[in-house]
Amino acid sequence: MGIKGYCTLKNLGSVFIGYPENGEEYEDIRKTILEASYLPIMDIAVDGDGLMVIEPKGRCVIDVRNMESIRSWFECEEYGGIIMPRNLNMVEKLVFWSKRTGRKGGYGAIVKQMVIMSSLHKGKFTDDFLFQNQ
Repeated sequence: MGIKGYCTLKNLGSVFIGYPENGEEYEDIRKTILEASYLPIMDIAVDGDGLMVIEPKGRCVIDVRNMESIRSWFECEEYGGIIMPRNLNMVEKLVFWSKRTGRKGGYGAIVKQMVIMSSLHKGKFTDDFLFQNQ
């Protein structure tokens, strides 16, 4: 199962943290979750009213049971280290991947973070800014 998107949280109001509350790292995990720039989404509820996300350090999963706790989110998938829209067929993925990796400046970790942050800001996947000045 791969990444299905990214999100940011407003609060932990309707969030279940999959780690014992009396565990030694629980408070650190809560702090890490709230301070995270973004969280990867593992799964999206069938009715779209919840998300299953991963804690930034991979120590536990987080069940977001109400979308009111979400500040922003977008759907995507990752193929060969490149973030792209969901539901592309294999040929479309290869074309998308080759265009991004072949661009002047490449597609490294910083560019990937820029794509995530821009998409979170707009609430949908976008990487149009990568090709504005080429």
